Amino acid sequence: MFLPVFFKKSFIVLMLYLLVHDCRKEPELTEITNDGTGGISCLVNGQTLNAYGGPPLSLHPPGESVKMGDLDGAGVFVLRLYNWGDTNKPWQKVEIQLYDIDLQNSQHQYISLEGNTYQLGDYGPPGMHGRHHTFGCYCNGMRGESTEHLFHTSQNYTGELKITHHDLENLIVSGTFWFDAVNENANVVHVTEGRFDIKYSGF
Repeated sequence: MFLPVFFKKSFIVLMLYLLVHDCRKEPELTEITNDGTGGISCLVNGQTLNAYGGPPLSLHPPGESVKMGDLDGAGVFVLRLYNWGDTNKPWQKVEIQLYDIDLQNSQHQYISLEGNTYQLGDYGPPGMHGRHHTFGCYCNGMRGESTEHLFHTSQNYTGELKITHHDLENLIVSGTFWFDAVNENANVVHVTEGRFDIKYSGF
């Protein structure tokens, strides 16, 4: 049985609408599974930010990573979430650094960080890029721009990272984070509902 032309066209229009609507769905936050497969995600001013390494064959760093180990004589934890976007879309980055934290005991054995909570604060001089500080920061920008838009925690705008699971044998770490970050023009970005569940590596 053949449908009238009108119904055929209506059906096609409906299918196209559903396809486009589905493609525009808001991305969802990742889940903490404690097996290293959850990844990293958060909300930035209420909008979901997931990891995206960029178009195929791009030379960008991985979309998400956690590194942990000794750096410059101090225990350091660094979390990075990149979304490189596509052409004509801004790239975004969330980075958290914990500096001078205890990663080993007196016998120089690595210890679990599970249950620890760390306060994010002063970023230090912008030109030092947070070196030797514990901070959270958010950056965004367009390709081809000479400068990035940097927002970071400070003494007045703070945040928190909590480690809820740490598997030393399989190098898996999970947890949550949030922070408020300010730029040089006193504009504020709110990073909320952050979560990570990922295999980590050393420096």
